[in-house]
Amino acid sequence: MASQEFVFDSANCINHVPINFREFFSRQINISLLKEINEFIALQPNRFQYADGIFSMSNCCVKWPSFIYGGFSSSSLQAAIKYFNEQEYEVFCRLVSYNPPIYSTRQALIDVFKINDLLLPRKLHRLESELFNICATSTEEPSFVKSFDEFINNMNEKFCFCRWCHLIDYSKFHIAGGCLLSSLRKNLFVSLGQDVDLFYKGPSYVDYVNSVNAMEQKIRQYFYVKRSACFGKKIINLRLFTNRYIIDLMQQPEFIDLQFIFIKDNYARDELLTKFDIDISQFSFDGNRLYGTMAAVQGIRTGTMIHYGLHDDDTDFASVAIRIGKYVRRGFRLLYPIQFNIKRFDMTPLYISNKWFPLRTQRIQNRENGLPVALLNDNSNNMNDYQYRDLIWSRNCDFFHIQQKFRYKILFGLEESNMFDDF
Repeated sequence: MASQEFVFDSANCINHVPINFREFFSRQINISLLKEINEFIALQPNRFQYADGIFSMSNCCVKWPSFIYGGFSSSSLQAAIKYFNEQEYEVFCRLVSYNPPIYSTRQALIDVFKINDLLLPRKLHRLESELFNICATSTEEPSFVKSFDEFINNMNEKFCFCRWCHLIDYSKFHIAGGCLLSSLRKNLFVSLGQDVDLFYKGPSYVDYVNSVNAMEQKIRQYFYVKRSACFGKKIINLRLFTNRYIIDLMQQPEFIDLQFIFIKDNYARDELLTKFDIDISQFSFDGNRLYGTMAAVQGIRTGTMIHYGLHDDDTDFASVAIRIGKYVRRGFRLLYPIQFNIKRFDMTPLYISNKWFPLRTQRIQNRENGLPVALLNDNSNNMNDYQYRDLIWSRNCDFFHIQQKFRYKILFGLEESNMFDDF
């Protein structure tokens, strides 16, 4: 079974602590990942490699250190929660998702509407400005709801939530990702055909399939449904047509895509959210409460976002740009590492991103009824978020050594020009 989830309680956050955050951080030590790396390479020797202290993907510049930096381990994250109100902590928590994905990072989730003024806007701290540059395509600051009722009203308006919410088994699934962020925004237009991602957290893949089948049977009593699947059945998409009558359907089809996703059994919410590639998408909803990571909350407060998979390989630029653009269009400003060449990124020809794809024709088919399914269509963006066949593997990587730079700035207040050339 999955480890018990840790939900942040402000009662655990005391006003006076025996040491400050800097001293606490200095006492944290690195944790080796060599055991996990060796076990993983034994399972996929052609895809991953380890040499000179670096764990990397074959034929790609994505790479990770063979350890967790001091302060970023699960135990350190739980101990650091008492510094919740300190500026250094607010920056620190935004860097957790740079952890190597081979490590199961566990961290506290926040009940977003339980803490008063949690989403109050703030300016970027000095440390954030020293680690990141800002790319802004809009001068309009995003505004957000202030209550749970406003959030639910947005869910109803944008995703017809009230019409299908009672049909979901929340003991097995939780909603996560961009639809929750959209519902936190005020006055945000959401186009037709948006998807709602529901992640499985139950005991087995067989139970996942059976649970989706059981929910589909109930949903079909209220909606006309089209079902499609990909990656085996690790993503099952139920398209719910929300038109009430045939004449309405003929005039303008209206639908919501419920996307049921299996990554692994007993996958705790905090571990899943930590591996999301964009901080402001790290929200989870269980039908009653909205939870988020500390990083997601700080992204909301500053109106900025961090993409944790940003690196220097232009073959990934197009897929990264699609993900970034999804949130830039919602009014967020991109924070990108100071060393990242944003002009090169902007002006890279799109065809470059085809270099590593083998030429092939892929057909997606519904095996249950034998009919071909157009999973990718003009009204759906479901696959943009799940383009890599191994869904369990996150491509988050600290290519520009942000965690290491943060450590040196916190501990020594300085940064030497050649300090980060070893990785």
